[in-house]
Amino acid sequence: MKKQSTVLRTAIGIVGVLLIAFLVWSMVDTLARDSSDAEAHFNTGLAHLETAYEKGGAYAPEGIAALQDAISEFTQAIELDHDYAVAYYDRGLAAIELVHFYYRPFSQETEELFSGAVDDFETAIDLDSTLYLAYAGLGNAYDRYGEFEDAVDWYDKALDHETEILEHWGEEALANIFYSRGRAYQRVEDYRAIDDYETALEWSPNHDYTLSHLAAVYVVLGEYEDAIDMYNQSVAVKESKPALGMWDYHSWEGRGLCYYYMGEYDEAIQDFEEALDIAYWPLPDAYLGLGMTYLKVGDEAKGDENLDTAIALCTQTIEDAQAPGEVFAEYNTRGLAYVGLGQYDAAILDFQKVIEFGPPFVYGHVYYEVEGHKNIGIAYSGMGDNDQAEQYYQEALSMAEARELNFSKIEIEELLSGL
Repeated sequence: MKKQSTVLRTAIGIVGVLLIAFLVWSMVDTLARDSSDAEAHFNTGLAHLETAYEKGGAYAPEGIAALQDAISEFTQAIELDHDYAVAYYDRGLAAIELVHFYYRPFSQETEELFSGAVDDFETAIDLDSTLYLAYAGLGNAYDRYGEFEDAVDWYDKALDHETEILEHWGEEALANIFYSRGRAYQRVEDYRAIDDYETALEWSPNHDYTLSHLAAVYVVLGEYEDAIDMYNQSVAVKESKPALGMWDYHSWEGRGLCYYYMGEYDEAIQDFEEALDIAYWPLPDAYLGLGMTYLKVGDEAKGDENLDTAIALCTQTIEDAQAPGEVFAEYNTRGLAYVGLGQYDAAILDFQKVIEFGPPFVYGHVYYEVEGHKNIGIAYSGMGDNDQAEQYYQEALSMAEARELNFSKIEIEELLSGL
């Protein structure tokens, strides 16, 4: 037996939901000010902030430098005008982009960035009680810090002023807030994510972040036709841009996954290859997708070749890592490729590394302790050892139930029913 039907959902499904850059709601027009040094610094800060997002934000050196420049400019604006509410707001946006719960435990510098951002959003509200977007800024701060319940509370406070936000900042700003709350719900696999994403699209039908995130939820739930509809719209938005961004490959990769599950293998191959073509770096998960798809159509040579490539890429990253805790996702992908090749013992060893080194919190919308146990079950199922498979599926299900992971529970229960 060379493959398991669940392999791709585990690998590519998580990549399709990688965290995107923090959204900027520019408020340059919210206050009428005479030309001044403070305003000049503020506008320069906005320009740096825009550059940061164009350059990949905190995920790229140029983006980090631009964020730091933005913080510096907003700080100079505040020093010249201590009552400049929107400068506090935008400094908070720039600072929180440099914080992410993926990198727990935080350094003192990161803790200070988070605390400073919270202080900035609260100061903005104190200075201007109608600056309702600052409530959403606090939501984003707590989301980036990994406190998702607190994040939702602050998004709720912002949406208590839905009418005012719509009147003052427009439909796109309102869509951003619904999207952001939906993202916080998605991180804890709460079905309310779907409602928020759908509402965001009502306000902004081409809101690309929402399209791709909602598509990823549909993939996990097995609603592939709905996911393809979302990915089609997302691809259309991306293709209308002057140039593709560093994360844009996700829409092709995710749509390829859907085509794979629907048995439309030619379309799946085309999308996986397109993702590889437009990506800024090699994609082990896309090679995994190609390998599994070629095996489905009976081309064992190409299937093995692509799975071997996925394994080689993951192995290189693992060998180059400074610590095993940095590469649990690569162990996971490599393990799935081993499953595709029928090398189940090697796969189980990798999934044990996933359990050992995966973080004790959500990462890329995935809880890797649950994933590791589930994937060991997949490997044992491939070996024909259903008793061991059931044991690991049950352990994964217990963990998912304890954490109220609704999406994971559906997948694991489906695996159990297939034994």
